[in-house]
Amino acid sequence: MAFSGGVFTKLYTWVTEQASSPIEIAKLDTQESDFATGLSNCILRDGTGVPTATTPWNSQRLSSLGDATAATDAMNRQTSDARYPQSSSGSFTATMTGFTTSPTCAFAYVANGNMVTVRNSASFSATSNSTSFYTDACVTAAIRPSGNRFVVVYQMQDNSSSRFPCAVQITSAGIMTFYVLDGAGQWTASGSKGFLNAGDLVFTYSL
Repeated sequence: MAFSGGVFTKLYTWVTEQASSPIEIAKLDTQESDFATGLSNCILRDGTGVPTATTPWNSQRLSSLGDATAATDAMNRQTSDARYPQSSSGSFTATMTGFTTSPTCAFAYVANGNMVTVRNSASFSATSNSTSFYTDACVTAAIRPSGNRFVVVYQMQDNSSSRFPCAVQITSAGIMTFYVLDGAGQWTASGSKGFLNAGDLVFTYSL
């Protein structure tokens, strides 16, 4: 067959065949059949000719690819960068609720792709007046998850004692709520609570 591997090689040249006429109809049929085979293997721009097997692109780029919308769409660079930001880092300050005052605590983050790691970049401890413990909408917009994330952390301080295991929930609005998961089930409404050292609270979640 003259069409193979995406390359078409003519079997006959009709100028040459004319020199020894008559031209054989069988040769014409053979060559036109090869044309038909080649055209039938083409991917068509109107979407009617589609691949029937996994198709390698020989290390070439696909350009002018539209933004991905469906789960099975190929993703262009623009969509990828918007949905999964490249490595970045930064910080934010949270105002804490559940205390006799409105103390603040500094946090730092590192984002790699769609995974974010957050830690307290300073110690924090303040007098409590509530069994709840949460922040304002402090989480920087760039690393707010698309939905609520619930992450277990090792331990925190409550009424000057260690409590573990503990957890933090990060919402799409940027609020962090802290929980205790042991038998007591909630924070005490007196004494102090917080993180004794910088880096005590380290957690990772997906965007």
